[in-house]
Amino acid sequence: MRLFKNQISLQHPDAVILLSQSNEDETEGDIMEMGERLATEVKQYILSFCPISCISKMSFIGHSIGGLIIRAALPHLAEFAPKFFTYISLGSPHLGYMYNTNKLFDAGLWILKKWRNSRCLT
Repeated sequence: MRLFKNQISLQHPDAVILLSQSNEDETEGDIMEMGERLATEVKQYILSFCPISCISKMSFIGHSIGGLIIRAALPHLAEFAPKFFTYISLGSPHLGYMYNTNKLFDAGLWILKKWRNSRCLT
């Protein structure tokens, strides 16, 4: 995601970009809780670094679980909804992993669920 941020910064030097860190070390938890943390981080960033009046558009880009976390954060950011412009998720499992046909992937996912006790994978 840092590469995306750098490229967007080059193309749009006036853009204000937040590269979220609120869930960086906590991606094993509940997706709804991670969405709340992201929404809080976005609100704090806006209040700290730029007034809402200077924001003309808000876009969100997420990869993998990040796309789901953004989707969970959007209801908590309803006050900014008129500013929402783009939501891009790259490789996000919006429908879950239930319909996967790869046995090797299924085995790896089962091991991760048991070994790491990950709530977001269940």
